[in-house]
Amino acid sequence: MTDLPAAPAAPMPPVPSSGFPVRIDFDYVEQRSRIKTLFRVILLIPAAIVAYVIGIVMGILVVISWFAIVITGKHPQGLFNSMANFFRWTIRVQSYYFLFTDEYPPFNGNP
Repeated sequence: MTDLPAAPAAPMPPVPSSGFPVRIDFDYVEQRSRIKTLFRVILLIPAAIVAYVIGIVMGILVVISWFAIVITGKHPQGLFNSMANFFRWTIRVQSYYFLFTDEYPPFNGNP
């Protein structure tokens, strides 16, 4: 059996803007690291602990944001940014857990 060269990946077609600020794209990877896949749950223990603690803080910030929105009529920028960073990071953690990527999620919420 001969190994055929992999076909180059087709460029992604442009996605029409839906007005939502979130877009998640995953690339298909032929070969995964078997060792990382085997110990993935163990590797995610630190991230799960951090996500749990920050999730409690985010729950408190949601209540504070609610009061701020009711009183001022707008969402405070700092609270919005911190919540957006948290959700961005938790999506990376979940993507790693559900085998969408082999890259360990960094402990930040940068885009």
